[in-house]
Amino acid sequence: MKKKLLALITAIATTITLTTPIHVANAQQHLKMGDYVKIGTYNNTPMIFRYVGDDENGKLMVCKDIVCYKAFDAMYDDSEIELRHSLGSHLWSDSSIRTWLNSNESTVTYTPSETPSKDKVEHRKNPYDKEPGFLTNFNTKEIDAIKTVTLKTTLSEYDSVLADGEHETYTFFDSFEGVATVQKYQNTTDKIFLLDENQMNMIIQNLGTDFLYWENWIYEGDFEELTDNYKTIYSLRTPRLTGLPQCTAHIWLANGELTYGDIGTASSSHGIRPAFYLENNTEFTEGNGSKEHPYIISNKPVENSPLPSPEKILKVINDKWDLSLSINNKILNFNDAKPFIDSNDRTQIPVRAIAEDLDYSVIYDDTTKDIVISDGVKTILLTVGSNILKYDDITIEMDTTAQIINERTYIPVRFLMEALGYKVEYSKKITGYIIDENGTIIPAHN
Repeated sequence: MKKKLLALITAIATTITLTTPIHVANAQQHLKMGDYVKIGTYNNTPMIFRYVGDDENGKLMVCKDIVCYKAFDAMYDDSEIELRHSLGSHLWSDSSIRTWLNSNESTVTYTPSETPSKDKVEHRKNPYDKEPGFLTNFNTKEIDAIKTVTLKTTLSEYDSVLADGEHETYTFFDSFEGVATVQKYQNTTDKIFLLDENQMNMIIQNLGTDFLYWENWIYEGDFEELTDNYKTIYSLRTPRLTGLPQCTAHIWLANGELTYGDIGTASSSHGIRPAFYLENNTEFTEGNGSKEHPYIISNKPVENSPLPSPEKILKVINDKWDLSLSINNKILNFNDAKPFIDSNDRTQIPVRAIAEDLDYSVIYDDTTKDIVISDGVKTILLTVGSNILKYDDITIEMDTTAQIINERTYIPVRFLMEALGYKVEYSKKITGYIIDENGTIIPAHN
């Protein structure tokens, strides 16, 4: 009798431990490799992400399921590469899926060339130009838990002109044994993204290849007249490195076995398995990290509130050898004094035009060559010919200097705008391609 009573008490205690809501002040101190976290919904179904490892950006979380089927990119009408007209582009930074994943707009703003409408996706299947952005499926607290990070995405030979540098990455074979190689990459700033080869390699090292499988499909989409095998494919953000300008890397099932390669094209529907990095000091309200009782960040209903900071974003767009700048997607006008790139590879802007557009006054002392930019609260000081910028008792040593050209004062945009609290992003767009005397296709700006 005592043994039965003790067993009953133990069973009740175990049940209470597993189901009672908990409050964890700092997720980073409690999260273990392989733990599950519920965050956001899709198609009215909760999304479960899994902690798969750490890198320079923090704790990587990957959805255990394929959440939907969408084209990586729309058919790219204004590309000078003919294959991209009908099959889309494999360049992550300009892809339709990247725009959708990182939008919380009820009507996502796409550029004309990346709009994933029915006439611009292969087989006319699963257009998503009228679907709200992916982040509309998260409430404010959940969005706060998703870190904004700068990713290094490997580039193909077609897009190498966009490179921000080179990094060591992995090439995989069917056995999923990674071979390290050095490839060019481009930086992008994202909240939600698709996996790349380095993140895949980290998952394999930490959890084995089993996690590269998926558990469920949250929404299957329109696959009429397509084979079931087609539905097993999910996209990575990695391009095919050589040969074709429209093929991205994928993982799929072939005869029940997991396979890696570059099957399919950017404009055709494949599985989307999103990932993100967990923000530091994220709090869990309940759960214990198990598959049955995942940690929960928030149970509040989605309010479709605006994305959190940084709200002030300045983009520098290098297109057709012409520089343009936008603040929160509003293009700035510089009339007769245009921005330019100096000998130190820094973008210089006419200070008075941009400062006055932001309601800052500019005072220039012709004797001392000092430039004072102020709104009455914040004051920034530079000197023509000097590489020092000062504000709020902070001194910044720049790698270029303010300049006077044609009686106009120019200053380096990144240092000024970051001092004003803006996030600065750069976008270099390919507008054409040329074929050299050897028949090699080279990206270029026309």
